[in-house]
Amino acid sequence: MKKSKLFTFEGQDLERSFKIDPFTDKKIYSFTLGGNECISKNLDDKIAESLGRYALIDKDLDYIIRSVNLAIAMTSDNLDVVSNLRSYQYIQNSDELKTIPHSLFSSAVVAYGKCFASAEGRGIKLDKVSVFENANRSLLDTHSNIIDTRNNYIAHAGNTFMENHTVQVVYHPDKERNISPFISVDTDFISHVSQSTFKKYMVVFEHVSAHVKNKMNKIYEKIKQEKSY
Repeated sequence: MKKSKLFTFEGQDLERSFKIDPFTDKKIYSFTLGGNECISKNLDDKIAESLGRYALIDKDLDYIIRSVNLAIAMTSDNLDVVSNLRSYQYIQNSDELKTIPHSLFSSAVVAYGKCFASAEGRGIKLDKVSVFENANRSLLDTHSNIIDTRNNYIAHAGNTFMENHTVQVVYHPDKERNISPFISVDTDFISHVSQSTFKKYMVVFEHVSAHVKNKMNKIYEKIKQEKSY
């Protein structure tokens, strides 16, 4: 049985633990306060559903922020090949060390896009107009760049500078020998963004995370008022 501390009531820890129902694979929760068992019940009304759905988005954002923090620690602004925006790291050959920041970059962008995409299971998505209503324009621009990267490079193969291919025919310098030419095929793609760009992304991720947590806190208070004794 796994235990986790939730918060403190007047010096006593409220703890939540769960076990897995072997027939349904669902979690069965129990709560104790200072070692004493608490009565609890599941909430399945509309407002509780809303809280749960925002909590799933909040989980994604927490994961994104952890991933990007790792990426920032592993990257720099010393790029081998730069785009005209001077913000990307290309890889042309297999490089195991670059696989890690590439994976962090890809998974963070995909998870972020999921927060703003329609999903039948969650039944909720973030609205960029609401999220960035009072934010600096640069945050919205960076958000749009991340979503464009997700749509046209990571999740789908769009027409983008983020991946390229070049096919060339190479002739032997001694033309008299009539040697068959060599066909050179080269591919390159964005491995990850620079450290400074990751930091720009982080400002957006933290802004969106704060927006979601604020939404959740308002729902928490509403539920507490409705369910109080």
